[in-house]
Amino acid sequence: MPNFLQGLCMEMCPQRERNLREKQRRLHPFERVQNVKHSDVKQSVDIVVKEYGRPAAGKQLDARDLRPAPVLVKTINYLLTDVLNKPSPWYYKCEFISDRIRSIRQDLTAQNIQNFEAVDILEKATRYYLVMAVKLSQEPLENYDPVLHFSHTKECLKKLLDLYRLHNKSFRNQASFQACDLMLNILIPNVYHHILKLDNHLRKCKEIQLAIHLIKLNLNGNFIGVFRAASKLPYLESCALFCNIQPIRCQGLSIMNTAFSSKNLSYPLPLLAENFYFDSCELAAEFCIAHNILVKDGKVFFNKGQFIETNQHKSCVCHKLIGSKMKTEISDMVLYHNASSD
Repeated sequence: MPNFLQGLCMEMCPQRERNLREKQRRLHPFERVQNVKHSDVKQSVDIVVKEYGRPAAGKQLDARDLRPAPVLVKTINYLLTDVLNKPSPWYYKCEFISDRIRSIRQDLTAQNIQNFEAVDILEKATRYYLVMAVKLSQEPLENYDPVLHFSHTKECLKKLLDLYRLHNKSFRNQASFQACDLMLNILIPNVYHHILKLDNHLRKCKEIQLAIHLIKLNLNGNFIGVFRAASKLPYLESCALFCNIQPIRCQGLSIMNTAFSSKNLSYPLPLLAENFYFDSCELAAEFCIAHNILVKDGKVFFNKGQFIETNQHKSCVCHKLIGSKMKTEISDMVLYHNASSD
């Protein structure tokens, strides 16, 4: 069995890193004391957070650079309250927070922390990733990398689900996160393997039952049913489905384009917008046009020889399917419920 270090750093950032980054003038604006000019930046122990760094090959870890679980809990709570609530652009705040959460996850791994505090941290981090994927979806690529963000989401959620299985106990939020995993993977061919790995008591939970219902509807090609069922998903599971909404719409539109293809008949644009839960007829029309389907005077003219698949159409905000379900502040959403076993 490998011997893992136990962290000795009791602050959000090791002193050596704080001093080095201050000397190199690499403190982030969120880590500088207010009303201090850049030429004379001074740090505060309470607001400097350890940044992510790739481990150098052959370099030994130092316990003084690792934060124990209670400090990591304190750090993620600080990031998801004080920093997340700052009056700065979302992409700018999240660039900082995502890097620091990655550092938290790195410290968890380095110390092999797998207790309830680790579950609490990973639940909060996963909520953050899922919610921000929707919040930042309209940002240009120079401000936000959705591929990298999705990779972090999958890694964090997988680690969380592994911890649930390791403890072999029922956690209060487990069904919700298991449902999120199903929604993230609804389009992969082996999605049923994710279902089969679930314990029987989890499969009976309403969150899991609804997620399985969506998967069955999707596999049967009932895309209208998928969106009707998706409208009933809780907010977090809706965020998990977000990355798959456009592909599901594309598949559904392709099927409709074949089924309703006609030189003389048309399909009402408002009905299509309603069936696919677009926020407006204008957004539905843009989606059709992006797939080379003619829209004119509120009517859709399907032609099975004209349809093209494209990844160029920007993701919609999805207020009807997702945003309308958000009933609290984002910081409250990502922090709600501490990890505990039932």
